[in-house]
Amino acid sequence: MRKILAIGAGLLLLSPVVVNAQTDNSLRISPVKSEFTAQPGSTVRANILLQNPTNKPLQAQVSAKDFEAGPERNGEPKILDGGNPKFGLSNWLADANLSKVLTVPANQTIEYEAVFRVPAAAQERTYFGTVLFTDNSQTEQSQSVGSLVFITVGQPETELAIDDLKFGESDDATKKYGLFTANVANQSDGLSNPKLRLKITNDEGKIIVELNQDSDGSVLPSSSRNYTFTPPAKLPNEPLTVTVSAVDQNGTTADKSIQLNDVLGNQAITNNVQKKTFPWLNLLGGVVLLASIIGAVMYIKNRKLKHQEPITTQPPDSPSLENVDTHPDIKL
Repeated sequence: MRKILAIGAGLLLLSPVVVNAQTDNSLRISPVKSEFTAQPGSTVRANILLQNPTNKPLQAQVSAKDFEAGPERNGEPKILDGGNPKFGLSNWLADANLSKVLTVPANQTIEYEAVFRVPAAAQERTYFGTVLFTDNSQTEQSQSVGSLVFITVGQPETELAIDDLKFGESDDATKKYGLFTANVANQSDGLSNPKLRLKITNDEGKIIVELNQDSDGSVLPSSSRNYTFTPPAKLPNEPLTVTVSAVDQNGTTADKSIQLNDVLGNQAITNNVQKKTFPWLNLLGGVVLLASIIGAVMYIKNRKLKHQEPITTQPPDSPSLENVDTHPDIKL
């Protein structure tokens, strides 16, 4: 049985990762992510360090796989057995590298050079794949670690868009302050490494919160990824404007804004009105009850003063509903 293990450490690398996240009883690799630029017909050499932290020699078989953005859109890639025809580079790995078995002595580190031959017909875009090292020393299951390789051919332009911006909760850790999630789409054939900024202002233009997220995470070509922000303090219950902007290594920018009419104590806001208790319902019930009481009193007085001069009574003014805050749904 084969188990791809530290690609969680190696392949989570569309998010920031550390090599130490790999287990203590298997191979470790560095770097977990490499980026290169190249021209059609050229050769790219990626040097990868393999460390054996155990007290016995380990054998690692070399292979290459393509991947794509995972369905969760959180930076976790999905390994593809069938390849990636448009963006994959697994078939660029030189034949001398394929199926090669490396021996890593106990408690030592060796260097491996992966050689990629860029086809002469390669288009102007970013190609990507992972070099896998499978530890066949395990008796019950084999484990693999992977180093991601990105090769950008030519100078492809990047095009960003923030497709969605939501306000809500993720778990108890962020419930107190609220959580903002921005979905950043890369609508180009080039790799994008965006830096994001969140700004929250009130109606007077005063900045309530301003956060920078200088993430090392990448957005793969023709894919999207979610980025989250948690405000450092509880937001005020007043109308707010939330703007998220992104700029990548090519200077490509994108931004999106939403309006929050009332953050309701930073609880999750949805379009489901059944989940809210609106105060005007209670007020309306009070008005109906008050009118009933006044009507009953007037009826009793009219019976008692049946033979007296008619008395004109003015019922008290009913409360106005014009200024009652109905907490309308927030459209995100």
